[in-house]
Amino acid sequence: MVEEFSSLLRRQRQGYFAGFSTAAKNYHLDFQQDVEKNAQDLVSKTTRTAAGFNSLRITRVTTDAAAIALTLHMAVLAYMI
Repeated sequence: MVEEFSSLLRRQRQGYFAGFSTAAKNYHLDFQQDVEKNAQDLVSKTTRTAAGFNSLRITRVTTDAAAIALTLHMAVLAYMI
């Protein structure tokens, strides 16, 4: 019984992989479209006003500064070791 089931699974393996691959690709495309739409909506909403656009700039500068500070901190720690 177990051997028959194992044999059946081996024979149908390619079909399972193909189905999984197709489902994963479809999910990826749908997710990518959702991300693109949300990004466009966000840009549209924030660039309507100068304040919104400036807040995006400030966020970007703050994030970049934090990344640089973290990198420098890690470099100092690595040097001390």
